Amino acid sequence: MSDIQILFIEVAVSLVTSIIILGLIDRSLGSALTDLCPTGRLARFWLTYTRIMILTAPMLLVLITDRVYGGTLFENLRAALIASLTGVIIGMIILGRRMRIPIDRKIGKATEQDR
Repeated sequence: MSDIQILFIEVAVSLVTSIIILGLIDRSLGSALTDLCPTGRLARFWLTYTRIMILTAPMLLVLITDRVYGGTLFENLRAALIASLTGVIIGMIILGRRMRIPIDRKIGKATEQDR
């Protein structure tokens, strides 16, 4: 296989991985953002932002590892999958930390009102 074909396969691995993850969290994430954000527009912005990040961050890591790591087709695909999943995990960690802040604030306000 040519280098360009391998690159397209690696990018496809990244996109499929990201799309599967987005399919699993999209509805719940949209609901959570609607609850946390003061307006629907803001919730839609953050949902779009998150989708873009979960698609692009893994792909960026895949493209970096493609240049750094060379080997057989199987090794390249394995590295692409690892890079893609690493990108998704990093994105999810960042998202989780960002969403925890407003949740902690809401819990704090609810606790204060109960006193």
